[in-house]
Amino acid sequence: MEEKLEESCNKMHNSENIKKDFFFIRHGETNWGKKDILKGYLDLHLNKNGCLQAKKSYEIIKKNIKKNIKEILIFSSALNRAYETAEIFSSKIQPKPEINKLYQLNERYYGDYSNANEKNILSYVPEDAESSISFQERVHDIFIELLSKNSNKGIIIIVSHQKVFECLTNWLIGEKLKLSQGGVCSFKKSNKGFNYKIFDEK
Repeated sequence: MEEKLEESCNKMHNSENIKKDFFFIRHGETNWGKKDILKGYLDLHLNKNGCLQAKKSYEIIKKNIKKNIKEILIFSSALNRAYETAEIFSSKIQPKPEINKLYQLNERYYGDYSNANEKNILSYVPEDAESSISFQERVHDIFIELLSKNSNKGIIIIVSHQKVFECLTNWLIGEKLKLSQGGVCSFKKSNKGFNYKIFDEK
């Protein structure tokens, strides 16, 4: 049922209106580490390895662009782990570009689990959890806005989260893809839609 609703939402939001190439960076590693647990709105900071991953993301993008790296627009989730990744990335550029912090790029909100207990934690769904469709609409709307408004401007960098990336790739490519913490994906517009390339740290 949820997959059919997602498919319907994909059709409602026409990705053909997006004409702009862009890069997507997934935030670096946190103290929850390599287990890669979905954290939702839990606002964790980067750990040492996460900071190194953020620096590496800059080197990857610098190596794979033809334009001046200074001609850059950075949009980040408002959650610490993404914003800190964006801060480290932007600190490598002089003059340092502004980071546009947007809650619409936040990870999906899984709700308040404070009323759950050990017996029902796996089946418990908080009443305030963000629905799949609401999340999908949020992601679609902000990408259409950002990439349409800035279609004639510099290089677009989006710093966000795994579920946002899955939602985005399902919409633009037709497949939910995985991006490692600190990973980079380039999206290039073609006549048939979007081509992508993942620069992933394994």
